[in-house]
Amino acid sequence: MTKPREVIQNTHDQKKRVKRIKLARELTITVKAQKHLAES
Repeated sequence: MTKPREVIQNTHDQKKRVKRIKLARELTITVKAQKHLAES
């Protein structure tokens, strides 16, 4: 079963987007933790 190129590209983009969102979330958590440490 072969997938059309658009479908493959679409899933690839979704995976990249998910990865970027996860990275951004981790960065936000890290920054918040650092601010919290700096304030205390």
